[in-house]
Amino acid sequence: MKKRIDKDDRGAVSLLLTLVIVVLLLSVAAAGVYYMNRPVNEAQDIPVVEEGDTVKVDYIGTFEDGRVFDTTLYDVAKDNITYPKSVSFELKEKGLYAPFSFKVGAGSTIPGFDRGVRGLHLNQSVRVVIPPSEGYGYIDQSKLKNISIVQEVPVKVSMSVEEFKNKFSQTPEVGLTVKEPFWGWNVTVMAVSSGMVTYYNMPYLHQTVTPYGDPQVRENRGWYCDVISIDSSANDGNGLIRVKNLVTPADINVTGGTDEDGQLFTILNVDEKNGTITLNYNKEVVGKTLIFDLTVVSIKKATE
Repeated sequence: MKKRIDKDDRGAVSLLLTLVIVVLLLSVAAAGVYYMNRPVNEAQDIPVVEEGDTVKVDYIGTFEDGRVFDTTLYDVAKDNITYPKSVSFELKEKGLYAPFSFKVGAGSTIPGFDRGVRGLHLNQSVRVVIPPSEGYGYIDQSKLKNISIVQEVPVKVSMSVEEFKNKFSQTPEVGLTVKEPFWGWNVTVMAVSSGMVTYYNMPYLHQTVTPYGDPQVRENRGWYCDVISIDSSANDGNGLIRVKNLVTPADINVTGGTDEDGQLFTILNVDEKNGTITLNYNKEVVGKTLIFDLTVVSIKKATE
């Protein structure tokens, strides 16, 4: 009976501890930022980061899938094997990588990051998880655009001489063949008259093009497209080229590209049933939970 009572007592204590931990986690989560490996600062006389202090922090910022979107560390930035990168990540010159300096409470960084460093001491390393509400906010629906998986382009195109010069950086003349700057196939000038130019888009059937970026040049930036049909008599005699974007749901959030205006986007959705691709022109960090592995490398107290 004694053993039965001891076992029950241990079970009750274990249950109580579990409930206390759950309550604490819920309380911290409610605050909007939580730590996954924050050490306990047992030495109470060690200065910690407080509002008004100026701190320098090294960090690696990742999405939940592990892709790095930002870092202060050059060795991390240049290593794409150990640290796969997000669509928008750009490698900078080595000299531009340095600890991030900011004044706590001044509003110069996202709220979750500002709150995440408070209470840390010099050289302390933690992982801080920041939800969208404490990061860069939620997706702006007005910055979403749908395109067709199969896009249509006319064979015959007319425009002014000035428009042609601006688009192709060439002075038009009959017989001139140049590259279409977006699609990458050949264009041939057929007529120049009264300030107007007529040219033909001239891809070949099943030509592979990379209008949104070449994935061989930059991983996860752009994809392949296939010219699936060319009908010179369609579209009221202007002809019609049909190009299929070779993307799948596996490209959602991990593939992006650059449009005709040079604007960067990521793929938010691929709806194969309805034949559409949703392009997301919000910054890649918007609408996402952000994870920062950070280390405090300097603290300048507000009173100093």
